[in-house]
Amino acid sequence: MIKKGLGIALLTASALTMVACSSDDDADPPVDTTATAGDTATAGDTATAGDTATAGDTATAGDTATAGDTATAGDTATAGDTATAGDTATAGDTGGDTTGGDTTGGDTGGLTPGGYMPGTLTALVEANGGLEALKALKAEGLDLALNDPLNAWTVFLPTDAALAANTGPVNLQTHIYTTGAVDSTQATGLSGSTITMNDASAIAIAGGGTEPLTIGGAAVVTADLMVVGGSTIVHMIDGVISAP
Repeated sequence: MIKKGLGIALLTASALTMVACSSDDDADPPVDTTATAGDTATAGDTATAGDTATAGDTATAGDTATAGDTATAGDTATAGDTATAGDTATAGDTGGDTTGGDTTGGDTGGLTPGGYMPGTLTALVEANGGLEALKALKAEGLDLALNDPLNAWTVFLPTDAALAANTGPVNLQTHIYTTGAVDSTQATGLSGSTITMNDASAIAIAGGGTEPLTIGGAAVVTADLMVVGGSTIVHMIDGVISAP
């Protein structure tokens, strides 16, 4: 019985071995991927087709970067008409000249430092050292009367330096001759005589020609200040006129 059982066991083991070998033979042989799978390496479409890398349309077409019309056309920045044409900013002739010394009446811009319109007689007087005298006239309401074309006056105004050096009273009515406009040539013709000023004072005129022209002892330092369209003449003098 023991031998018969052992024989059956051996037969069974032998049969199992044969079945196992038969199963291994029926399986698909392994694919040698190392040798034949070269399609991935040789197909190379991904690496050599290179459309993404070499087509380069995105990178080399460069229209956005090199066309540069937006950046280099620069009309907005370089045309500069608004900034560099400068007519509005640099054409300061309208307001630029405010010295008052312009007798042409051409400037129509800002006022002089004394507050007078350029091209007027008051502005001309200011430019010739008569601002303090204008202030004194203004205090009496007479400064703008110099600009009135209806006033044909002759006015002898002390310079700023003369007023600064003066220690006595100043009566501006003694400096205004309202009978007519007398220029330096006409005043020289009156040398040796007197004229009646606006305060009724008789003031002597002397000199002229080769000598300094004087009025009431004060010398005329700047004569014949007048403007186009004006009727009054101003003479700047180096002293203050006092009634006799």
